[in-house]
This record gives sequence, C-alpha cells and structure tokens, in this order.
Amino acid sequence: MMKPLVFIAPEQKDLGEEIIRLSGAEPAVYTQRPFPDGETYTRVFSDVRGRVCVLISCLAPPDNAFLPLYFLCSLLRDMGSGRIILVAPYLPYLRQDKAFQEGEAVSSVYFARCVSGICDELVTIDPHLHRITDLKVVYDIPCVVLETAGLIAGFINDRFAQPLLIGPDEESEQWVSRIAMLSAAPYCMLKKQRLGDRLVKMDADIPPEYIQYTPVITDDIISSGTTVMEAARHIRQAGMKTPACAVIHPLFAGDAFQKLQAGGIDVYSCNTIPHVSNRMDIAPLVAEYIKGIS
Repeated sequence: MMKPLVFIAPEQKDLGEEIIRLSGAEPAVYTQRPFPDGETYTRVFSDVRGRVCVLISCLAPPDNAFLPLYFLCSLLRDMGSGRIILVAPYLPYLRQDKAFQEGEAVSSVYFARCVSGICDELVTIDPHLHRITDLKVVYDIPCVVLETAGLIAGFINDRFAQPLLIGPDEESEQWVSRIAMLSAAPYCMLKKQRLGDRLVKMDADIPPEYIQYTPVITDDIISSGTTVMEAARHIRQAGMKTPACAVIHPLFAGDAFQKLQAGGIDVYSCNTIPHVSNRMDIAPLVAEYIKGIS
C-alpha cells in the first residue's frame, strides 16, 4: 500500500514538515506562485495517479488561500489522483452561521459548498461551532474534528501554578469546561454582549475563593483581541493579577497581538495558524490521523 502524498501550503511549511516526519507520509513535489499580475500558477511534479493526496493549509486569511487550493485540487483531479483530503487546522467562515439581518449571506454554508465541491474529506482542529452544532450540517463530505483539549490542559498544568480557567463568554464554555476537566483545574465563565465588531460589554463574577489563583483566559479564537482585553480588565478589577491567555486559533487581526502585549497579557497559542505566540504543537494529532489513512 502506498503512503499518502502530502502537499504543504507555503504558510504551513514548518507544521507540514513535522507532520510528514511524524507520520512517515511522502512529501509531494509541486509549486504555486503568483504571476506578475497576481494570478496563481500551479504545477505538480509528483505522480499522483491513484494516490491519496493530503493537502495541509490553514486557510487563513481564507480569501487569499482558497483560490490556490481550488486550483491545486482541480489539477489533482485532472491528473487522476485518488482521494483528496484537506487538512485545514483552522477552518474559516463558521461565525456567520445565520442571517442576522435581511439580505445577509450565510457564508458558512456557501464556503462549505465550495470545499465540499473540491475535496473528498475534511480534517480540522476544534472548529468554531455555535448555532451549527456539527460540520455535517453544512458540509457534504466526511468531516473529522481533532481536539486540542488534552494538549492545552497539559500545557496549562506545566506552565501555571494553581490556574483558574476563565471563559470570556458563553460560546467558549464548550472548550473551557473540557480543558478544565482534563487539567483538574476550576473554571468560571464571564458574560459578554457583543455590540459591534470591536465593541463588547462584559460582566465578571469571579468566585472569591479563586482570587489568589492564576487566571488563564481560555478560548478557541482571538481575532480583534477586544474580548480578551475587556475580560482582563474585569479580572483585574475583581482583585486578580493580569491574566494569561491560552487560545487554539491565533488570528490576531491588525495590531491585536501588540495591544495584548502592551496590556501585559501573555498569549500562548496552538500552531493551527503560524504565529510568534505558538507554544502548543498540533503536529502529533494530525500525524496520528494520517498514519491511519488507508
């Protein structure tokens, strides 16, 4: 049986190479580069006929990443490849999961149609599911979700003495509660009301018995950083020290990371998206999955 053939998007070179090393898969030889006018050139040198092809791409930012992915998948089909599996450590376009106002696009559904049309299977890390409770609701292909809770729990236990995990809003409880259970640490939840893309209102009620604990804000995504900054303000007002933050997907729009640093907040992230804050390695999770591909 031939090993899976792994295609690594340029932005995930380090992660992809580690996944190949750990899984024993075969690296594919291909190139994608922009023409002077910005259009994408794609060429595959590996013989893909009948081969299982695994494509590793974080899809962030998604609008720039998806068209090269589409060209590559289409070319692999034309060259007679076998099953095409997309490993997208960060899966975008899940936040807009309903039309909040008349005339709004439900982009989570539309993006799922695009991916389902070019791949045979999707593997991702802790997708941001809220009103959509399962990827199979919007994706027409098999979806595999790999969880980082054990990875993050181990990191928190190694890094912090007497941690208190703090979820910044109700949506984050699905991750915070699981990590807390695996790390045997207590947790509490804050209440958030989003007033705009960069404006939130938050209420904090820290149980007094945890005031001397080490606060660790725990969430799946940091984008603008507004939620974390506001949570940190309330945590300090409650009498706790400045919190750290453990996050799965470090999106960090604009200068969000610099603002968090200026606020004294240390951020530790998984390497689902390449960033200087990466401290928790998902390569073993993905490699273990690839080893089981037949």
